[in-house]
Amino acid sequence: MSGNNIITPLAPPHEVDVSKIEQELEQLWREAESSDHPITRATAFNLVLVCDRGAEEQARELIPELALVHPTRTILVVLNESAPPAQRAWVTAHCRKLEGENRQICSEAIIVEIDGEASLRASSLIHSLSLGSLATAIVWHQSLPLNHSLLCTLALSSERVITCAAHHLAPASTLKSWLELYESVPPECVVTDLLWAELSGWRGAVAELFDECPRWRELREVRVHSQGDKLTCGALLCGAWIGSTLDWTFQSVSLLGSRPVIACQQDRRIVFYPDGGSAPTGIEFIFADGGAAAVMRAQNQFSITCGGHTHAARVRDADMLSLLSHELHAWGRDPRMDKAVRMAHDWLPELLFS
Repeated sequence: MSGNNIITPLAPPHEVDVSKIEQELEQLWREAESSDHPITRATAFNLVLVCDRGAEEQARELIPELALVHPTRTILVVLNESAPPAQRAWVTAHCRKLEGENRQICSEAIIVEIDGEASLRASSLIHSLSLGSLATAIVWHQSLPLNHSLLCTLALSSERVITCAAHHLAPASTLKSWLELYESVPPECVVTDLLWAELSGWRGAVAELFDECPRWRELREVRVHSQGDKLTCGALLCGAWIGSTLDWTFQSVSLLGSRPVIACQQDRRIVFYPDGGSAPTGIEFIFADGGAAAVMRAQNQFSITCGGHTHAARVRDADMLSLLSHELHAWGRDPRMDKAVRMAHDWLPELLFS
């Protein structure tokens, strides 16, 4: 591993008085600047990670890894239902050495533990610790509910909200709370879920298929196969992305046996196949003449089939660090996601009712 890929703590996290966080950080930097290795403080934006006590260790491990690629002021807020009314705080910083130089690039981190019910106090503290001249991204861990009052408050004053709520195998009903959040935030706040980033491999494989097999105008049916016994979040959002990309107009929801069917204009439809736990996942495309094409996934590989020819494409990593890093690079709205989310929003009430 090269030197510029190694990140080290400037100092171990040490507990400080909450009212003196800024003074303690300044002291940390003064001591570091007097060392033999010159440092540069780097802060591109405020990054606020919010989780519950059970996910604190995982969140702490993410801080230095994210600092390697995103220099930020990171504020980790741990909501602890059993915490005393008094808040606790720790400060530290993480550095990476520039290859071929003696200088280090460093980013600071603040960790705060607060009573999980004290949303107003938590919001005020986060606001006071955020650098006002910089944009703010909120990462809301899946350990916390999406209807939490703190998330709603933070979204009003942040440029970016990234949730981790909709695992691709979770029931489609899980998306209901996320869609409500998506619809409720101010227009200047961009909301996304890591599920959208996780599905990027599928979007790339489908795009590759239609580069080779450009017959999308002849499509009559799309079959989305997923694991599990019920319609999943991943299948629903993937189907909505395909429908919105093809500009298919939604008409109604019905059931074909136990399979949800989205009927669209011009006798087109999207059928969801919840095929059980061990079935392969994939998308079949059926054309007007009965011909077919498909993208299927087995372990870490896609197989793309068109016109009797099949070739493989590798699946990209989808761990939380990779997905978060990807999302933090993209601050603007993704019009593809907006269209897919709005289509899923139109389908979901009838899907849940059926």
